Amino acid sequence: MKKINIVSPIFDQCGYSRHGRSLANACHKAGIDVRLETTKPDQWERFSTDAEFKMITKPFDSTRTSIMIGQPAFWRLESAKKSGSFFGFCIFEGDKIPSYWHEFLNNSMVDKILVPSQHTKDAILNSRKPYMKDLVIETIPHGVDTKVFYPESKFDTKEQPFTFVANKGWSEGLYDRGGIQFLLQAFTEEFSEDESVCLKLKINSTYNKPDWNLKDEITKLKLKKNKNVLVTMDMIDDDALRHFYNEGDVFVSPSMAEAFNLPCLEAMSCGLPVITTKFGGQSDFVNDKNGWLIDKGSLEYWSKDIIYEDTKWFKPDIKQIQKLLRYCYEHHNEVKEKGSEALKTAKEWTWEATAIKLKNLLPD
Repeated sequence: MKKINIVSPIFDQCGYSRHGRSLANACHKAGIDVRLETTKPDQWERFSTDAEFKMITKPFDSTRTSIMIGQPAFWRLESAKKSGSFFGFCIFEGDKIPSYWHEFLNNSMVDKILVPSQHTKDAILNSRKPYMKDLVIETIPHGVDTKVFYPESKFDTKEQPFTFVANKGWSEGLYDRGGIQFLLQAFTEEFSEDESVCLKLKINSTYNKPDWNLKDEITKLKLKKNKNVLVTMDMIDDDALRHFYNEGDVFVSPSMAEAFNLPCLEAMSCGLPVITTKFGGQSDFVNDKNGWLIDKGSLEYWSKDIIYEDTKWFKPDIKQIQKLLRYCYEHHNEVKEKGSEALKTAKEWTWEATAIKLKNLLPD
């Protein structure tokens, strides 16, 4: 039996945690002997399944392949333990990775670099220096649990407004990578309050600073008043998140850059087509058959975060977002057709399929 040691947080709502937890469980189900190394909050046992408890309490075994999900600067903490082999899982958004990451990716103790998408792989290759060795980069995508995210029976659509939904963080306000600010601007500019259409936003507050205020951020956008914009910041479980997706007709993600964009895939698994940008990991699985790609915009320096100081993101064109929102609102049949294709795509991008890809990379 192949054995791995996954190093990742799993007990919060950040992207790393959702990734680590889902991957560990999928690998366990795929017949891999998994040890899970994670930070443990108080009473962590209550928040673990039986399988997760067993994975977390297994002792360290130097014959295992260690897989660390996290920024490369922290990889040496795990690779120094000298496991059988070490795979660093690199997740990044933008046209190139930070230059100070080069030494960590180029470390002789790193046997393979795992990435979730072609987007992240390109970011590494675009910034590679001549002194760097031939990096072994393998794409191991995120996935979706189709037993958790699936289409639900909907109410009579004749009485329901056409609904756009979005699920993303918005911690940086006007400069946030996820693009919620652009979606709010596009929707309120395009639709009036008397049209039978609404926008439902779920804001993931995991990354918000203590002084972050939703009302203040919306005020900064100077939007036209529209009572059909509904926002929630509730922390909800996956069942409630499935219900949220199923309330929508189209999922919208005008993100400036994504390593993978798991919410897009979760929504697709609920039968929703997607409007999203061409720049990011979502372009691996969103296309003209199952959604609409925003291709107008500009690649520019945008973030004020030091980790992205030399990184460009794709700022989408607001007018094109408006046009796509209007098009979906006026072409319900095409929305349903693309929704069916989105569901077909999602069934091919499962965590089970991801675990099998990873299993094939492991030494015997």
